[in-house]
Amino acid sequence: MMESLSLSEDKHEAFQTLQAKYGVVRRQLGIVSSQLSYAEMEKQRNKLTLVELEKLPEGTATYKAIGKMFLLVPSSRIIGDCQEAVAVADTRIGEFTGQKTALEKTATEVENSIRDIIMAARDKPSVASKES
Repeated sequence: MMESLSLSEDKHEAFQTLQAKYGVVRRQLGIVSSQLSYAEMEKQRNKLTLVELEKLPEGTATYKAIGKMFLLVPSSRIIGDCQEAVAVADTRIGEFTGQKTALEKTATEVENSIRDIIMAARDKPSVASKES
C-alpha cells in the first residue's frame, strides 16, 4: 500500500536533487565496476601469458600480434611487456578500487539522506489530516 507523502517545497527540491545525484552515482559505480573487472581480466591474461612464456626454452621463436600481422620478437621482450602490463593493471586496479569504495560511500550517504527525508515526511502529520 503506497501512502502519499506531503513534502514542503524545499524538501521536495532536495529530494529530487538527491534522486538525481543517486542516479549519477549509481551509473558511475557501474562504469568503475566494469573498468575494474576489465583491469582484473587483463592482469590475469598477462599473468597466464607469462606462465606459458616462461615454460618455453631459450631461443624459441615467438611472435607478437600487431594489427593483422605477426612480428618475430624475442621472448624476453614479450615477457617484459607482459610484466609491465601486469604492473600497470595492478596500479589501475588500485585506482578503480579506491574510486569504487568512494562511490559506494557516496551512494550510501545519498540513500540515507533520501531515507531521512521520507521518514521525516511520514512522521510529520499532513496538513489535511490536522484540519479534519
